[in-house]
Amino acid sequence: MRIGIDGYNVAMPHGTGIATYARNLARCVSALGHETVGVYGIDVGRDPAIREFRLYDHFGRHEPLRITKAQRWRNRFGNATRVDLLEVPQTGRVDARALAGRFMPTDHVVSVQDLYNRAYAFFRLTGRFLQVRSPVPIDLMHWTYPIPIHLAGARNIYTVHDLIPLKLPFATLDHKADYFSLVKRCIAGGEPVLTVSESSQRDIVDLFGVAPDRVVNCYQAVDFAAEADPAQHAALTEVLRTVHGLEPGSYFLYFGALEPKKNVGRILSAFIAANLPATLVIVAGRGWQAEAEERAIAAMAGRTGSGGPRVLRLDYLARDLLTAMIRNARAVTFPSLYEGFGLPILEAMQWGTPVIASTTSSMPEVAGEAALLVDPYDTAALTQAMRRLHDDPALRQDLADRGREQARQFTMERYAARLGAFYAGFGESLQR
Repeated sequence: MRIGIDGYNVAMPHGTGIATYARNLARCVSALGHETVGVYGIDVGRDPAIREFRLYDHFGRHEPLRITKAQRWRNRFGNATRVDLLEVPQTGRVDARALAGRFMPTDHVVSVQDLYNRAYAFFRLTGRFLQVRSPVPIDLMHWTYPIPIHLAGARNIYTVHDLIPLKLPFATLDHKADYFSLVKRCIAGGEPVLTVSESSQRDIVDLFGVAPDRVVNCYQAVDFAAEADPAQHAALTEVLRTVHGLEPGSYFLYFGALEPKKNVGRILSAFIAANLPATLVIVAGRGWQAEAEERAIAAMAGRTGSGGPRVLRLDYLARDLLTAMIRNARAVTFPSLYEGFGLPILEAMQWGTPVIASTTSSMPEVAGEAALLVDPYDTAALTQAMRRLHDDPALRQDLADRGREQARQFTMERYAARLGAFYAGFGESLQR
């Protein structure tokens, strides 16, 4: 089959966990022998000769190109009932190796300016999905998020990662009525809905009253990395030491978004209460509804203890340096209030880094018995978990060994097998 995959989150300047999901999905679909088409909302221009250059120019920027109010109005409401995508030739004339970690590898690319903003505006206005046509025929369109778009001529399926805007409505900025209607429409579309954990499947079935066999859990994958080149890892470790003052094993690490569900405020409170000769490193870009956490982090960042800075805040790290940061951490702290999956747990485990995670939602099924699980609302329990991991090298080694094994339950190969079984039914029906 020829399978389309949206690049909605992939094209965001700093990406999201769903961007990782989309990139892994594209790799697995290709490994299964299917042809792939990336669907973007990037302005690639009308001239086919320069579309490839404009596409990669977008991915090289840290901020999106600005568009005028007139362009935005035209894009969202001009000819709104149907949008024609434009094919972006993939000639190989662009040396895109520097963007390998950001770009989604596909055989074809189609795009049109502001596609996803147009779709959401149209849905809010009419309650209907935007109809889109592709110049590259697509058999199955896999939307990696509830997006109000229907690709004409294709079977359209949607991944609903979680129902956090409804389970924790205070923790997201979504318009709740619109989100409820959007997910309901995705489920009612006729095709099965994909999700990423048994926890999320139960939530969808319970909240929307859908039959369990209409919601298929394929989990996610961690790209189980081979051991990095020792010389490169040593060089990156030296960067952490000289630039950030971090010795291997001297710090606890949180990496991810700074938003209410991530529970960063309690991580900070628990770390202060633990009073350890260690550093808490927080790698998180600008978040939302996180003003209290921002103030607390800023207040602690200037204080020092016997082990160096008490709290170190970093907005962004390149992927290879973040990997070195994860590998050298004493432990990764991820006591989130709620997750559809919880990919950072596996990203730490694959490198043998101990993890503190939550007893809620999907995290017990992802972490298995290879992490310290705590009630995310219990700051004292989180403090005790930090102390245990700081003081007990045998526990750290045990969790490191079990973590590597647990991460192997979610390899790309296992994910491809689950995904292949799901896609097989569509292939048979298309052949008929």
